[in-house]
Amino acid sequence: MEIRVFNDFVSRPIGRGRVYEMKLDDGCARVTNFVFDRGFVINFFDMSTAYFTNQDRIGSMNYLMINATLMGRYVARQENSIRSRIQGMGIIHHPSSRREHIRIPTMRYIGLSIGLDLNGFRPIGLDDLPDVSVVLDDICARYRMDSMDPFILDDDMMMELYALKSLLDDPDSVDDDVVAVLVSDLVRRLYESDGPRFSEIRGSEDARLEDELYSRIMFDLGVVPSINGICEEIGADKYGISRGFKKVYGDTPYSLQRHYRLITAGSRMLLGERSMEAVSETAGYGKENKFATAFRKEFGFRPKHFDKEFGNPLVTPNRSG
Repeated sequence: MEIRVFNDFVSRPIGRGRVYEMKLDDGCARVTNFVFDRGFVINFFDMSTAYFTNQDRIGSMNYLMINATLMGRYVARQENSIRSRIQGMGIIHHPSSRREHIRIPTMRYIGLSIGLDLNGFRPIGLDDLPDVSVVLDDICARYRMDSMDPFILDDDMMMELYALKSLLDDPDSVDDDVVAVLVSDLVRRLYESDGPRFSEIRGSEDARLEDELYSRIMFDLGVVPSINGICEEIGADKYGISRGFKKVYGDTPYSLQRHYRLITAGSRMLLGERSMEAVSETAGYGKENKFATAFRKEFGFRPKHFDKEFGNPLVTPNRSG
């Protein structure tokens, strides 16, 4: 399986693929490419440069790509079209050899792109579903393959994607089986969902203060932000910027940050963390009971019932494949 990135990258090998890095005057871009034996690849994007040009091709191009934005905002120009994605949005498409010019208006952008080989993907634990080709064809049809219309990733999908990010943060010690189970379960959730919720939020290409506020509050989810203090620092009216922030990012600043603090906590429980003290601290809560109350209010169940209510694929007996 051939992976090629057409850009001025410096690359080096890792155990499961390669790391591509490009340094510019205003930041850097890193793409870590992982190749797995079960017929899928994952590209882990971590970019802190304002402008970036990308063109990629994956093997024979016979892939279904699931692109997910985990943090930041991404504005892409391709020929005469502009598209924007924010945290919690995804698209499904075929890989393209066309060049696109990308702008990252936030301090940083983190995303995952999961490529499933339409002829060779071998999932784990989906024996109760139709043939994998039928499943992938259905996903392609329902999620408007190649339309580039962004859809909203459900909370359970985001927890799995954050868990994948956590595993891929250390590229030299990736657990292939755990990654394969999470990718397979993400496919299950896409297939079994009631239908994609396509986003009406396209983002604004020019939202300087909103992007600045986002960058201040979203890249350290272990800290509860002081919105008043940040607004004073950047010279913004709290109420005015909160209205603009919701138009660009879909929620108020504090609610969005709290939601993703709890998503991060859920991803840790998904991977087996059972110390409520540790999970609470991850989510920025000093007291476990406050964390448990907030988690139940956000997701409808208490943290101690996580595996049962979430349907954790990592503790589900059916992991054959």
